[in-house]
Formats: sequence, structure tokens, C-alpha cells
Amino acid sequence: MTSTEHQVVRNETRAVLRKPWILSATIATVVTIIYLWNALSGASKVDDLTPAPGLRALALVPERVVHGEVYRMFTANLLYSSVWSLIASVITLLVVGTAVESRWGVRRYLASAVIACLGATVPVLLFEPTVSRWATGNGAVMALIGAALVVATRAGYNRLAISLVAVLDVVVYVWFTPESTIWAPLGGVATGAIIAILLIAAPDDRRRDRVQAILLGSFFVLLCAIVALHVISR
Repeated sequence: MTSTEHQVVRNETRAVLRKPWILSATIATVVTIIYLWNALSGASKVDDLTPAPGLRALALVPERVVHGEVYRMFTANLLYSSVWSLIASVITLLVVGTAVESRWGVRRYLASAVIACLGATVPVLLFEPTVSRWATGNGAVMALIGAALVVATRAGYNRLAISLVAVLDVVVYVWFTPESTIWAPLGGVATGAIIAILLIAAPDDRRRDRVQAILLGSFFVLLCAIVALHVISR
């Protein structure tokens, strides 16, 4: 590989988390526990009039966001509207997420996850009815697909495996999860791709970490500005 090809994709995982799959596995465990909690405590579908407490408190409801509950833009990414979308996302985390995590390291992976959560929900906020309720965990996870496809050649990822997982996700989200919005996975894929492009754009020298932080921070601020403008204009 040339120095340019080494950008972003070299192994950055430090001794803080010695296993490069810990974060992905932890996220998969957390969302599974939350789904089971919702399923056992009440109606587990987001379109139920009286859904489970977790869905009422954490789901993305555009009208609630406009009235100040902006935290829903992030917490909605912990929710799933069907067991099939949950299974598809867990597979994506374990197959694609662990590969990305092992290359990007803890800090970049966490920063990217936070940005992906917001990027997946912004289109939902803008284009779905204000009174609707959404669980957008599938959107945030799809950001991994977008990022992995962008850096696949440089990182040596198996494009076929990534493509198969992507197809599985799309089939599940479109045909087996009718109450899900397509805007979340579309926003997630686009956000993941943009994150990867920004990380690759940083120079491969001592400025690398600082430039990557600035680029990711700027993208996050842009997404926040879009949310703020939408809230103000309502």
C-alpha cells in the first residue's frame, strides 16, 4: 500500500479496548436488551396508540423534537420496530461493524456512531409527518455499510460480504418491517459514506488526527444546524 492508501484504514485500536469487536458487540447487546424490554413491557410496535414505555420515551416524533425533545434524534437509534430489523442490524454490527471498528479505532468509531445517529434521523425529521413515531436503529447501523463501501478497497474489506449484508438489510427494512421509514437507512448510508470520505481526506501526517477531528466536528455542527433551523422555522 502507498501512504495514501494507509489513510484511515490502518489499525488504530489502542490498549483501552484490546478486542476490536467490543464496541460493536456492546451496541448489539444494548439494542437487543432494549427491544426485549419493550416487547415484554407493552405493545412493541411504534405505530401502536399505546406503545411500550421505551418507545414512548425514546422514539423519534418530529413534533416532540420541534417542542424541545431533541434527544429523541439520538435515542431513536436504540429502537427497532420489528425483531427482523433487529436481527439484520445485529448481523451488520457483527460482520461490518467489527471490521470498521478494528480499523478506525475507539475514538473514530464512537465519534462516527454519534454523527451517524444524527445523520440517520435528520431526513426523518424533515420529510416525515410531524405526528409520526419512528424507531430508527436500522438507519444508524446502515451508516456502517456506507462507510465500509467507501473504504473497502483501501481497507481490504470483502466487498461481496458487505454487499450481501447490505442486500439483507434492505430486504428486511423494506419488506419485513412495514412500519419503518426508508428515510432512516437512506440517511444512514449517506452519512456513513460522508464520514468515510472526510476521514480519508485528512493528510497522512502529524496533522491527521487534528484535521479528522475538525472535519467530523464540522459535519456534526452542520447536521445540528439543519435540526436547529427546522425547529426554529416550525
